[in-house]
Amino acid sequence: VDTSIKWTRAVKQDLERGVKYEFSRDRIVPATYRPFVRRFLYFSPQLNEMPNLMPRYFGADGRRRARALVFTDPTSQKPFMSIAVDCCPDMHLVGAAAGSVVLPLSVDDTGTAIDNVTDWASDQFRKQYRPGRGKKDRPITKEAIFHYVYAVLHDPVYREKYAINLKREFPRIPF
Repeated sequence: VDTSIKWTRAVKQDLERGVKYEFSRDRIVPATYRPFVRRFLYFSPQLNEMPNLMPRYFGADGRRRARALVFTDPTSQKPFMSIAVDCCPDMHLVGAAAGSVVLPLSVDDTGTAIDNVTDWASDQFRKQYRPGRGKKDRPITKEAIFHYVYAVLHDPVYREKYAINLKREFPRIPF
């Protein structure tokens, strides 16, 4: 066994059983490896042992461009961070011992996009930021809420105030 590559349990088992893999250039897709660093990923159900929900987010072939927020998993040994991506991210985007959580703007299960910002959340934002009292009448869309969440996750005051919570639980987004 060539130890210059990473052998997963499933790949080792396939090797023992004599399963052959066929290379396909179509499976090579761009991926976010580290913040602001793109690499290519061979997006294959045979070789990507734990794709998690990535096929639902970025398509069965990994080629769909989908806006997603990625942030440090609460169990990570690294400080909290967040970044926006438009292609499949490495699940250790921040580095070793630092898992990531991926939240796309929408999920596609069966060829139909399902918004990740719920109608209930949209209604709550519309009630909170309804026009009047000097506020301009601007449409509050699910995409605008997605961008708002990204901005909150980058706010230094938010990060400082909720630093302990961000190490223990899923981020909560204030109005």
